[in-house]
Amino acid sequence: MDHRLGTCTDCRARYQIPASFPHSRAKCRSCGGVVEVGPVLSASGSRVANEPAPRSPSAAPKIVEAPRAEPRRERVPEAPARAPVAPPVPPSATPVAPKATPKPQPERAPREEQPTPPARTPRAPAPPPEPKTNKAVPIGVAALVLVIGFGGAYFLTHRASEPSARAADPKTTPTTQMTKDAPKSATTRPLDRDFADAPDADLAALPDLATAEKKASPEGVAIAEALARFLAAPPEARDASARELVSKGLAALPFVVDAWKRLDLANANDRALGAALERDVVAPLANGASFGWKPDATPESASFDRKVIAQWHRVCTSASASESAWTAFVAGPAH
Repeated sequence: MDHRLGTCTDCRARYQIPASFPHSRAKCRSCGGVVEVGPVLSASGSRVANEPAPRSPSAAPKIVEAPRAEPRRERVPEAPARAPVAPPVPPSATPVAPKATPKPQPERAPREEQPTPPARTPRAPAPPPEPKTNKAVPIGVAALVLVIGFGGAYFLTHRASEPSARAADPKTTPTTQMTKDAPKSATTRPLDRDFADAPDADLAALPDLATAEKKASPEGVAIAEALARFLAAPPEARDASARELVSKGLAALPFVVDAWKRLDLANANDRALGAALERDVVAPLANGASFGWKPDATPESASFDRKVIAQWHRVCTSASASESAWTAFVAGPAH
């Protein structure tokens, strides 16, 4: 069969190409190089004088052998294929709506010229306001002066009316007694002759005045609680319990005398409590009557105070037996 032989100039690959192939060059399938196509040969390999007419150019060459005698050269990159360009879009066939014709605006009537208002006469500037004086300052100062004046006068008169010596707290100054020497009332009664002449009084020998029946009654329970609060409270916190005891009247006196006679007057704290009972409870109960009290720590003062407690024990015993005796004691200047 007639054919043509082609040899690649790069990789030396050989191809048997149909005799109808019209070109003298082709592309190597192995390396992409140029294949030189020779003349038409017969089946025996001799050259044909008259080459037949070329056949369809679409016939593809057939590889005979593809030995690689030489090293392969680098392939030249082919130019990238261009993306197909979209054909131009024909103008839209959609009919464009005609523009709306603007409506004719009605003609406006010409403005009437208004008369120019007459020019205003400028007002005279207002005079600056007079500075206001703050009247609250002098009033406040005057009120403060008055308050200080009245307060000072009250303090001086009140301080002058109080005794100079006051009872001190035994926890802080146990050896120094600062008590009110005089009770709240100015009515001081003398002791009975037997107490006044006696060197001392034995308070332990005196019986209790508050009976078991009185202690168990609701009134007796309330009196006992108020008396316990009075004895346990500091001097500045005894007013409420003292008022409560005084409000109970004669019923509170036996409880007070029983607690009074149990105090150890050799002790500074008990001496201060005895003076407080005399001043704040017993004297107000007796409408201001008092037999006196000596708060200092001398043995003579302690003996006198024990005789005072014994005198009140006698008064309370008489009052428990006869209410009229208590009324006479409270009303009379002497027992």
